Amino acid sequence: GRPGNRAGPSAALTVDRLIRTIPIVVGKRAATPEGGAVVIDIRSPATTGGVERHLVCEVQGGRATMVATPTTEPLATITLDTEGFVVLAAGRRTADRVSTQISGDATLAQRVLGQFNMMI
Repeated sequence: GRPGNRAGPSAALTVDRLIRTIPIVVGKRAATPEGGAVVIDIRSPATTGGVERHLVCEVQGGRATMVATPTTEPLATITLDTEGFVVLAAGRRTADRVSTQISGDATLAQRVLGQFNMMI
């Protein structure tokens, strides 16, 4: 419960390392349909700081991959802060204990969030 280093090179490295497994979460674990995309926006609150990333993961040819922009309208968008992303990805909290904003297909977004524990 003590604030940690949410910004800077070490925090960015941690977030970027965890991002590598998003295609597994979006494609395989959450079963996003072919051609579907999920956007994950990691925000940096003004009060605590953090790492910001705009991530788009799309299923193409049966495999999920990170892309710069989706080829069609994203099925779901998930927005959360840096701390929320890291604690979900590291399995430190469950999705129901992290503040998120969801737009689009809420069922798909909840499947993604429920499978976010990707600590490797």
